[in-house]
Amino acid sequence: YSDPVPARVRIDETVAARVGSPLPGRVNDVFVELGQKVKKGDALFTVNSGDLPTLRSELAKATVDVEVARAQYQRVHDMVQARLMPGKEELAAAAQKREAELGEQAAQSKIQALRVAAAKNDNEFKVTAPRDGVVVEKSVLPAQEVDSNTTLIQIADVSGVWVLADLFESDASGISVGTPARITLPALPGLTIDGQVDAVSAVVDPDRHSVPVRVRLPNRDGRLKPNQYAEMRFQVAVPASTAEIAATALVSDGATQYVYVQEQPGKLVRRKVVTGPVREGR
Repeated sequence: YSDPVPARVRIDETVAARVGSPLPGRVNDVFVELGQKVKKGDALFTVNSGDLPTLRSELAKATVDVEVARAQYQRVHDMVQARLMPGKEELAAAAQKREAELGEQAAQSKIQALRVAAAKNDNEFKVTAPRDGVVVEKSVLPAQEVDSNTTLIQIADVSGVWVLADLFESDASGISVGTPARITLPALPGLTIDGQVDAVSAVVDPDRHSVPVRVRLPNRDGRLKPNQYAEMRFQVAVPASTAEIAATALVSDGATQYVYVQEQPGKLVRRKVVTGPVREGR
């Protein structure tokens, strides 16, 4: 295996949910804490918002408009049947009825899209958990002003986690999906977990010139906690065409690596090289 590289435990983002307030307002109560387990539908916090009565008023008005349009259509229909009105009047009444029904559906959809539960008064609503999991992020407090664009709580299923390592471009050579990886955690001495590389980023971090490498691990017992520090080693076969040198012989300017080759006594020549991962100091 290669020398260890720094890594960190992260939540599996495919089984996580970010929760915010669907309407701007002021938080009244918060019912969960960081690290708490929740079930789908559990109340997370309540918000008092002046926009909620407006949406309910729009729905009530749309419902009345539908009732009026349906009554009008029925009246016109009966008169057309009695040949007291031309048929085109029924078509116009039918179009108005359909338009009113669409308005009511739109008003209902706006409220249903909030996905909230009723609370103590007309201005207040409860935001509920969209899935089972653990609260892994929380940035909401009572009396806090919130908007509809901010994540306040993140919930994740931590029965499986990701371990992410950032490798320099040169160290990532030879590592691909399926490469064996060995993970240790300073917080859990004596624990060694073997896994396989699940993903290698196709994009290099432009600032650090590093490549994120991910290993997915089961975590049924909850020993691995998000944001824990870890170390990762990789089992990479050395190509037959490569040369192996001491790691201390490398010189780097941050973007490129070099070695100095002694062509003859007292004469050193700098040569650019492409390096692989470090293993046992080489």
